[in-house]
Formats: sequence, C-alpha cells, structure tokens
Amino acid sequence: MSTQMSASDIRTYVWDHLDVDSTELSSTLLNVFMRDAVVRIISYFNESPSWLQVEYSFTSVPSQQEYNLDTTAGLISPTPLQSVDEVRSSYFSLMPRTHRQVRSEYRRNAALQARPQEFSQWGRTLYLWPTPAAADTFNVLGVRQPDWSWVESATGVPDVPQEFHPLIAQWVLSRGYAQQDDLEMSGFYRAEFDATLRTV
Repeated sequence: MSTQMSASDIRTYVWDHLDVDSTELSSTLLNVFMRDAVVRIISYFNESPSWLQVEYSFTSVPSQQEYNLDTTAGLISPTPLQSVDEVRSSYFSLMPRTHRQVRSEYRRNAALQARPQEFSQWGRTLYLWPTPAAADTFNVLGVRQPDWSWVESATGVPDVPQEFHPLIAQWVLSRGYAQQDDLEMSGFYRAEFDATLRTV
C-alpha cells in the first residue's frame, strides 16, 4: 500500500537520501522538481487523468454570453477549469462548436437572445450561443487545472492519488542526484521513476 507523502516529507526524504540539508539543496529548487514530477505524471496519460476530470455547475446571467473559466463562480473549485468537454443545460446538451465558426454564423444576428443551443471555448472563456435570454443552470464536464498550493505548504499533499506520491519522491531524488553531479544515481532513479509509472 502506498504511503501518503507531504511536500515536507518529500523534501526530507531527498535531503536524508543525499545526506545534504537545505543550504546545499534548497526547498525552492526541490519545489520546482516536485512540480516537474507531477507534470510528467499527468503527461504520461493519453487522456487527462481521472483525478482532474470534474463536473461543475454555474448559472447563466440573462444577456451575458461570456463566462470566464478563472473567475466564474462554480467553475473554479478546487481549481479553475482547464478545458471544457461538455455543457448540459436543464433541457439538453449543448452542441460543441469551434469558436471562429460559430462566431461568424451568429455575427449576422448578434442581438439574438434565446435558450442557448451551442457552446464554444476561446482562451479562458466559455461562450454560450445564442446569448442566454434567461437564467439557467448549466452542468459542465471538463478537466480542471492541477492544484499547486501543496508545493509551498508544510503539510500539503500532492494533487495526485496517493499511489503516485513515492513516484514524485523518486523523480525529485533523481533530479537531486543530478544537481550533485552524480549522474549515475540520477539515471538509476529516473529509470525507476519511468518503470514504476508504467505499472501504477
């Protein structure tokens, strides 16, 4: 069974393994290595990993078409949406459209307000087409951004399932050995990281 490790646990693990302290290998640098490990773990999956897949809800505002993914209440907990896969209203699922295409189609009737039938995403903004004429609740399926607050916290745990915590420690240790110019041990722990990631 995997052991839960906090950011502090991972730093201590690396310092103890290398027999160094924070003056020789700073917390700031280890924090960068921990973030790098999580990015590598997430990138390993062909699709976004299940722990980042979320369902949010928000209420549309009459005459408001644009909803910022970083500030709209209901789309930012625990972290803002990274991408939108599906939008469902109380009556049916909205059709996904490319933003350029749907914008050109609706430009001819920009003042139209009705029950939204389609949605698009442009940058960090979700658009409903046509512009809502009334308030309605929408459920949004998508992928959220990773939460990085744990990296700076003494007791925070990585925003990945517990079975990946030792993997983060392995990656950070590999980078720590490289920082100490021990490329052989760095390569060993990097190979361990890669092999374990394939089996978790």
